[in-house]
Order: sequence, then structure tokens, then C-alpha cells
Amino acid sequence: MEDEIPGLKRKRGGADVSRLDRLPPNSQETEQGVLGCVLIDPSLLEMVRERAPQTVECFYDMRHQTIMEALLALQADRKGIDLLTLGHRLRDTGQLDGVGGLAYLSQLVDAVPSAANLTYYLDDLVDLYQRRRVLALGTELAGEAFSGKTGAELVALTTQKAAAVVDITTGPSRVPIAQTLREIIIEMEDFTQGRKVMRGMSSGLNFLDNMTCGWKPEEYIVLAARPGGGKTSLAMQLVAEACVVQGQPVGVFSLEMSQKVLMQRLLFAIAGVNFQKYRNGFLKNTDLALITKAYGALGGCPLHIDDTAGIHCEDLEIRARKMVREHGVKMIMIDYLQLMGGRRGVQYKGENMVMQVSDASSTILRLKKELKVPFIVLAQENTNREKSDRQRKPMLSDLKDSQKPAQDADVVMFLYDVDLTRARRDLSSKDEAKAEMARAEFLWRTSRSVMSLPSEIRENEEENLKRVNLYVAKQRNGPTGDCALVMVKPWMRFIDAYTEGQATLAQESRASSGGESQEEFGDSMP
Repeated sequence: MEDEIPGLKRKRGGADVSRLDRLPPNSQETEQGVLGCVLIDPSLLEMVRERAPQTVECFYDMRHQTIMEALLALQADRKGIDLLTLGHRLRDTGQLDGVGGLAYLSQLVDAVPSAANLTYYLDDLVDLYQRRRVLALGTELAGEAFSGKTGAELVALTTQKAAAVVDITTGPSRVPIAQTLREIIIEMEDFTQGRKVMRGMSSGLNFLDNMTCGWKPEEYIVLAARPGGGKTSLAMQLVAEACVVQGQPVGVFSLEMSQKVLMQRLLFAIAGVNFQKYRNGFLKNTDLALITKAYGALGGCPLHIDDTAGIHCEDLEIRARKMVREHGVKMIMIDYLQLMGGRRGVQYKGENMVMQVSDASSTILRLKKELKVPFIVLAQENTNREKSDRQRKPMLSDLKDSQKPAQDADVVMFLYDVDLTRARRDLSSKDEAKAEMARAEFLWRTSRSVMSLPSEIRENEEENLKRVNLYVAKQRNGPTGDCALVMVKPWMRFIDAYTEGQATLAQESRASSGGESQEEFGDSMP
């Protein structure tokens, strides 16, 4: 009579899976077939290692594991493989009798009609091994469910363990070098057509695009600034360019601001309406028309925001994977790094944030390779520059709390104000060289992007416009230097400071005046 627990009997494909006394999935015949094929044709051992990366563990029978270990040892020692050499190897290690002696090894050869059937045996061997691994994983996770871990920790552990099962059963994917070279040549043909082509998603800022060639898959980009320096506004502008203009799905993790606040700022930035007027209650009918138009553009864009505060590394992994899997997200922005909660269960002592930020950065480094999307990660700048010399350029060491993000990132950028006080003083200088260099500093006032601004913005320059530089301090595969920008403060939007001709004129003026032309403009020229 069939044993069963009332109410728990389950059938799948006609098989009773409620019994717990059965052996894990395995097949003696399949394992014997694989070993027999290798003994018939030793060159097939390479195929076995390729198709079954965990070669020894793929065998369930301990005898077969021992035989495979001996075969691999013979191959490593560059010795011939046949029944005699295999028998000698097993005898020398004292394992021959344990596997059944020479008689059993001979049976392995006799059990295989043809070595040509190895691919079929290998498919079955790997399938059975995968099923055993899944069974073991389920048993392990069932035990963890009673260990006191939270639901979020269990979900993160499940994702991690499942990924490990995939890795060990499929092995690393190997792309032939010839295929990679063909892809490079085809890509190069697209970039030699005499026109500007972006390798990644455009930022919408000409200077920055010329520097970085766009945001590319598997890039980790750090954007740092002092508190209130405009990094969130710039980051959301980059998000809007990708999402609204280019139609690419974008994911945002906002650890500081709520979704409502972010969308308000983005709506006014796209509309080109003074956000302060809205806060004070002085919006005009013309402003409402612009906001309505921006709403139409923003409302249907593929933007996905998660505003969970203090998100932990495990939660970020789960939710980022879900965004990519369910929404096809092509870029992820995180605001900001120092607010991430680190790893669950890890005690970050006192106010020491170094390890917490380092763990968060390591998580992003893994995710960008796994998900193959660019990550734009905002970070705080420390107070060292203000204490020493506020006017000096930021350095990688100015990142707050930890240097791990500077090491991990592919691109590190700093947003900082340009001091124009000295230039204003030198405009009327009797020293013509100084005066010429000072005039070059203010060429941005007549750039196309600035001149296209409404007169009410341009007429109150001191209050509404601010010259800033976006300093690319690190770029693994490209130049570094300043990107000259102007911040339109009422709109929380950034525009290019110079047109191409103006930028060249400013550079030449600074160079002829003995100024450090390369410092501010050299690497960012179109």
C-alpha cells in the first residue's frame, strides 16, 4: 500500500513526489556511459570538462567520482589514458579494489556501443546534477527559514544561492576571440562615418558627451559634490535625457528624497519654470501651460523610482535585478552612496562609515557587471577642500568616508563652483594679458545656450546663473578634465557654458596669457 501523509500527497508528471526516502536523482547507466566513452577515446575528456565544469561532482556514485579524479590526474600529468594506465593509477593510490577492480573498468568500456553518443550522456549527466543541486538548495533554504532570519534576508540568500547553482552547473561563458574581434570591427565601421556617434547613452550635454562618449553598459559612474552643490539636479537631468528624450527605461533609487519631491523637481526642470515661484504661489498661466506640456512628456516615460530610505545592499541587489528583469531598465541612478545601509547583520562600529560605504560600493561593482547597465551613483564630497583651499580642484581623495568608490568606479566626476571674483576684478586691469584672460572667462554669457534663455533669467545673472565645472577626475578609458557648464538655478537645470568657437577662443586666450588653459578647458574641448 502506498505510504502518504494525508493532504500532502502531490503528483507531478505522474510521479509521487511526497516520499522522502528516495535517492537523489542519478543514473548509473549515464555515468558509466560517460566514463566508457572517455576510455574508448581519451580526447573526449576535454569535452566532458567543458560541458560539465564541476566534472567530479557531476557523478553521484562515489566509485565513478574516484575514477574521474584518476582520469583527470592522468591528463594533468600528460600520461596516456587507457585501461592499463588507469588501473595502475588507481592501484598506486590504493583505490582500485574500491572501484571494483580491473573487471569493473572493463565493464565500463563494454557498456558503451559508441563514443559518438557522449553528447547525449553528458546532457543527462548535467541535468541530473542540476536537479541534485536544486534539491540540496531547497533543503538548505528550508533549514534557513527556521533560523530566525528575516524574510528579506531569506530572499537575498535565495537569490545568491540560486545564482551560485547556475554558475557551478553552467560554468563561465566563453566567447571566442575571433568573434570578439569581429564585433569590434563592425562597431568601428559605425564610428568612421564622418559624424558624431555615441558609444553609450547621451548625457544631453555636449562637453560631457565629448569627454565620456556617453554612458556605456557595465560602467560605474560616481558623481560627487558638496551638500547643496546640485548633484541631484544634474543626476535627474541625466535621467530625464535618457528616459524622456531617448525613451530608455531608467531606474532610480532615491535614499534621500521622496518620489513626489523628485518628480516635482524634474517636472519644473523639463518645463523650464521657476520652482521657487511655485513654492511661493506666484505661478502664471503661461507657466501652467509649460508644466502641462512637460507633464505629457514625463507622464508616459519609462521611469521607475524606489524611494526606500537606508536601503541595504541585499535589498538593492534584489530590486535592481527586478527592475532590469521586469522593466528592461537600461540605466540605474542611486542618490546617494553614503545613505546606503550596508549589509544586513553587519555591525558597523560607531561613526566609522568606511566599511559601510566600501560594502555598498562592492555591491554596485558586482551588479553593474551582472546586469550590464551603467550605474550613476551620487556621493558626498568631504570638507577637506573647504578647510584647505576651496578654490582648488577636487581630488579623488575628497570623496567622503571611503576611497573604495574611487577605486571601483570607471568614471569619477566632481561638480564644483567656478570663482569669477578675480576675473571680474581683472576686467579693467591695465595689464592687457590679464584683461584678455578675464574676458575669456565671461564668454559663456554670449553662448547660444545662455542667449536662448528668457530675458528675465539673463537680466538677473547674479541670482539666476552660476558658472560651474563638472570635473572628470577619473576615466578608465578616456581623458580627464573640466566640462564647462552653467547652472540655471530657478530651473535646477544645467546647460553647456560655451559653443565650440567660444571654447576654442577662451582656450587660446588663456594660453596666450600664460594661464593654465588645460586645467579648465583643455580636456573638454569638442
